[in-house]
Amino acid sequence: MELLDPLPSRPLKRADIERLRARTIVDGFIELASREHTVRNDGLERAVALADRTVIDLAFEDGAWKRTVLARDADSQRHLDEALEQLDRR
Repeated sequence: MELLDPLPSRPLKRADIERLRARTIVDGFIELASREHTVRNDGLERAVALADRTVIDLAFEDGAWKRTVLARDADSQRHLDEALEQLDRR
C-alpha cells in the first residue's frame, strides 16, 4: 500500500513511529504493543493506521511488512474499532 511507503525493513523504532504520525495523510496510528515493549525490545511489529480514510493493519513478519486493508472510507471511530478487533485476534 503506497499510503505508508516506505517502511523500514525492520520493526519500527520510536523515531519511525513519530515520522509516520507526522505525515499529513496519517490521521491515526495505534501501536499494538506497550510503549515499554517497543522501547525495550527491537521495535514495534504490530500497528493499525488510519491513512487517507483507509484503516491498515501493519504486521512485521518474516523480515517484511505485511499490510492488510481493514476498512475504506473510515473515520477515527472505525480505526479504533478495527484496532480493538486486531487485539482480540492476537
